[in-house]
Amino acid sequence: MTNKSGVMEFRGKTSQKSLILLKKGKQYAISDPSFYARSFFGMGGIRAFIYTDRPIYRPGDEVSFKGIVRSYNRDRYGIVNGNTTVDLFTDEGKPVIKDIPVVISESMGTFNGSLSIPKETNQYLGTYNLILNYKDKKYSTEFSVDAYKKPSFIVKVKTGKKSYLGTDSIPVAVSAKYYYGNPLSGESVVYRVFRRLKFDYSPVGQLPYFAEANEYLGFQDSNRHRELILEKSDKLDEDGNLHFVVKPERVNADYVYTVIATVTSASSSQSGSASFSVNRSAFFIRVKKNRMIFDPGESVSIEAHLIAFDKSLDSDKLKSNNQ
Repeated sequence: MTNKSGVMEFRGKTSQKSLILLKKGKQYAISDPSFYARSFFGMGGIRAFIYTDRPIYRPGDEVSFKGIVRSYNRDRYGIVNGNTTVDLFTDEGKPVIKDIPVVISESMGTFNGSLSIPKETNQYLGTYNLILNYKDKKYSTEFSVDAYKKPSFIVKVKTGKKSYLGTDSIPVAVSAKYYYGNPLSGESVVYRVFRRLKFDYSPVGQLPYFAEANEYLGFQDSNRHRELILEKSDKLDEDGNLHFVVKPERVNADYVYTVIATVTSASSSQSGSASFSVNRSAFFIRVKKNRMIFDPGESVSIEAHLIAFDKSLDSDKLKSNNQ
């Protein structure tokens, strides 16, 4: 039983997996004290946590790292210490630097160090794994190495508006220019059109989360994942432009469409994108109520507002419709 402050104390050995169940009348609450405190439901052993000062570096950069090593046993963490090494590998398993000495301190159970990423002509770019060797086990973290190259040109994708009806034909313009101003003429373009379901507002206002909400709002079966509906290849004209039209099909819901165009030249590939909404109607109705919970027989105050997806529509007409 809890005391007058709502606190219950327990002293003694815990089982391998413990749950706390609280009951008051017909109300219940459950807590898992070992969810974060333990690893693998009571399995003991060494745990090591390694950090780097940045998530991404360039070839030749210095990487500073530090780590914490603990021994877990009987619901308690203990400090460990000793001399050991750290290795650096690519994600392909190729060793880059091996046997970097580190000392796990006796007072804190921590270590730190640094290394320099090699700067070679064909230096590997991608994910690197920093691995701590402690006794018979290995513990790792990862970071990325990339070489920044300033793009020589920029790609832009534009549409006429940000909102369309499902019956509209949507014009899309792709342009590519070098940074010094000249257009890319005759280069290859691959453009892809994706769409995903859009739920800006539920039909009855804001909903609290509950298990049935996903089905009610149409989120089941991963429907929110974007769907590829068009993919084509073409060429830029002599002015570095490409124009095409997107014609939505099967618009039985409101969608967000995204156009991604990738232009490939002899030196590199660059992409540009634009997004717009395709809706079943030019308007939606926002419904609000004065609060979420009511007693039986109590009056509910509801407001309904007619709102245009296209902000350029006449606001005076909308006000009269709302009235």
